Amino acid sequence: WRLLQGLEFIHRHGQIHRDIKPSNLLINHRGDVKISDFGIVREMSSPTEMASTFVGTLTYMSPERISGDPYTFPSDIWAIGLSIMTTALGEFPLDASGGYWGLLTRLRDGDPPVMPERFSANLRDFIGRMLAKDPKERWTA
Repeated sequence: WRLLQGLEFIHRHGQIHRDIKPSNLLINHRGDVKISDFGIVREMSSPTEMASTFVGTLTYMSPERISGDPYTFPSDIWAIGLSIMTTALGEFPLDASGGYWGLLTRLRDGDPPVMPERFSANLRDFIGRMLAKDPKERWTA
């Protein structure tokens, strides 16, 4: 919950983080979560502006970013969803066979990863909505 509040704050102030991944999510001894590494944040001048710079950690980029398409706030939602899934599973959720480029092709062209049945229906639905292939269908912070 706090993670999404932090992301909502960033987005409300017109910024896209562009490098959300598990190692940029800090958790203290009380369980408080902080987003770190604002080195490649993009300041958006209007809510309809799109970014196009290819920066960040490729494995946590949304499909539209990997494709080189213009992107905006939903790309951070994808990265949060994939980061939560990675943390819950204890490993990156996609098969890396085919090497780095094979993985990027799966992220761009394949179906989004799905939480296994052993997790609650609520968590599976929550992550699924964050990992919607179409950025217009993704939940917002």
